[in-house]
Amino acid sequence: GFMYNSLASPWSNIAQADHRIINCHYALMLHCKDPGSMAETCLPSTPRACLGLPAAEIQAFHAYDLTLEDRHQLNPRYHEPIIPSVAERRTCDFWDAAPAMSFHNNRCLNCQVADMASFVI
Repeated sequence: GFMYNSLASPWSNIAQADHRIINCHYALMLHCKDPGSMAETCLPSTPRACLGLPAAEIQAFHAYDLTLEDRHQLNPRYHEPIIPSVAERRTCDFWDAAPAMSFHNNRCLNCQVADMASFVI
C-alpha cells in the first residue's frame, strides 16, 4: 500500500485528514481565485472537497504578513505560525518580485483526433 511520511509508516487518519484539508483549500483557491477565500463569500454552496470536514478546518487561509514574518500551514495537528528561515525569506523575496502569474487553460494538441486507447493513466 501507499506509505506516508518518508515511506516510514502506512497511511494514517492524520494523513487522510491532511489530504482532505489541502484538497478543500485547493478547491477554494481554484474556484474563488484566492487562497484565503471562504466558500460562502464566492460560491453558491460548499465545494465537494470540503464536505464532511470540521468547520474549524475550513477557516480562511491566513495571508502572509510581512511585518510579522510568520506563515500558517494547513495541517490537522499543527496550527502554530511558522517563522521563515533566511533562505525561505530569500525565496519569498524572489517570487514576490516576479511578475503576476495566472492559471492557464489546458492545451491539447490535436485533441479532436486523440485515440483514447493511447492515453496512459
